[in-house]
Amino acid sequence: MRFNGHRDLLAGLADGEGLWVAARRESEFREFRRLLEPTGMSWEAGSDDWPRDG
Repeated sequence: MRFNGHRDLLAGLADGEGLWVAARRESEFREFRRLLEPTGMSWEAGSDDWPRDG
């Protein structure tokens, strides 16, 4: 698996396995997902247990 990212978002690309994404906050993940929308990519699963601020 090959990883790319920065301190708030990490993306991993696995040969034949797809794209794995982990984000520090929900807002970073939503922005990442918004950027990929034009590709027609669909998501198999996501987290419903986002950490809540405050």
